Amino acid sequence: MKRLLRQVLLAFCCLSQGTAMAAADEVPFLVGTWHLAVGSCTEAYRFASDGRYEGSSGTEQLTGRYSAERLDGAVAVARIMQTIETDNLGTDCFGAAINSAGRSSLLYVVLDASVTRMWLCLSATGERCLGPITRVLPADEYSVEALLDWAERTYPNLFPGHSATQWLAPYQYRYYPATGNYVGVDGSDVYVLGPLSQNTIQRVGSVEEFRCAVKGCVAGRLSRAATVIGPR
Repeated sequence: MKRLLRQVLLAFCCLSQGTAMAAADEVPFLVGTWHLAVGSCTEAYRFASDGRYEGSSGTEQLTGRYSAERLDGAVAVARIMQTIETDNLGTDCFGAAINSAGRSSLLYVVLDASVTRMWLCLSATGERCLGPITRVLPADEYSVEALLDWAERTYPNLFPGHSATQWLAPYQYRYYPATGNYVGVDGSDVYVLGPLSQNTIQRVGSVEEFRCAVKGCVAGRLSRAATVIGPR
């Protein structure tokens, strides 16, 4: 990533102090840990919901802050302003050891439909990109995919068959043409749309409220939120 960042810094070395960027929690699809394979070396990028950033590449360790905003009508779905605060001066996966502390960069996020791969680009039109960068989920992490799979299994009359997960800011969702229903997640909340909700977007609970229903951590019981969707 260092090579890309050097290009970014040259292109955006004089970013305006007044550049308006939204809070990190307005781009929930970015939050998490992402990996980029560089030969036998792996770069890791972690975007926290409170705007903290951590990066590692080879022996290099970075910390900093980021802010982001959604984009409409472009190849990129969001842009990120990232400022590095600390750099341990280690050698990165590209063999470089450059002090990035105090430097800022502006990057554009191109995301695939599964929301599991992204590219970091120098333009909103998706040019000069680094990637694909793959989302990493720990084995026990509760994912959006697991929740939507559970909805299909539990309510086949509402969400029949298996539909691919799609993304339309701010939702990750699945659509079922046989019933006309949608089920999706916007950050920490779960929504449905279609005949089951009188064709209005309806919140049915938080992602956290569905956790035990999906993971089976409370034997024989559904979460309160799970019962809102309706009969099986």
